[in-house]
Amino acid sequence: MDINDRITDTLALAERLIKLLDQENDLLKSDDTTALAEMVGEKTNLAMAFEKAYKAIEDNQEELKEADEGLREDMRDIAERLSEVMVENGKLLNVAIDARQTVLNLFREAAQQGAPNTGAYSASGVVDDGRVDKKKRASVAFDQSL
Repeated sequence: MDINDRITDTLALAERLIKLLDQENDLLKSDDTTALAEMVGEKTNLAMAFEKAYKAIEDNQEELKEADEGLREDMRDIAERLSEVMVENGKLLNVAIDARQTVLNLFREAAQQGAPNTGAYSASGVVDDGRVDKKKRASVAFDQSL
């Protein structure tokens, strides 16, 4: 396969990857986690295929010099578009991750605050069960021998 064919194939992969990332960005904005989960495998496979094809072209700089100037220009343009879409995707993914982490932290804190405390003796020897409404409690014992 000559360099022009490899560039054409790589451009096709890049276009598909850009389209997929645009779809993922839209899903991230609408918080459609089910559809996002379904895309992970396709995104991974497509990104790996593109990276492999791009590296093969990049590793052959001598052949690349002989490639059609229009295709080389197309490669520069698509690289710029791909970079822009990837930056947006990264930002949206970070926002989604941060939002979910915040929700998880709120649930964790609520669970910790609502958990019963076994109580412990304070410095003055009084049982402190961690409740805010600390009332004085009398100790009671039951002697079964009576």
